[in-house]
Amino acid sequence: MHTSVNTASGVVKAASGQIYHVHITKVGTGASSVTVYDNPTAAAGNILWQGDGLNSQDFDCTNGSGTGTTAATGIYIALAGTTNSTVVLSYD
Repeated sequence: MHTSVNTASGVVKAASGQIYHVHITKVGTGASSVTVYDNPTAAAGNILWQGDGLNSQDFDCTNGSGTGTTAATGIYIALAGTTNSTVVLSYD
């Protein structure tokens, strides 16, 4: 399992994989959103996970038996809004 610390939009993994956990830490004030896409290069395609990013939060993205949410082509994270958020993804 790998960990990616994200403070801006970008590629997490440019190949198929799974996401297991999302941790959001809010910094500052204002609205923010976090979207994780099944895409190796851009903020487009199937949405694997989406949250408002307004509070520090932890999300389990497994099916209860340890299998993560599958990304068929890659993992791309998009951070938007006026709040500087740090998003930590656990993935493989």
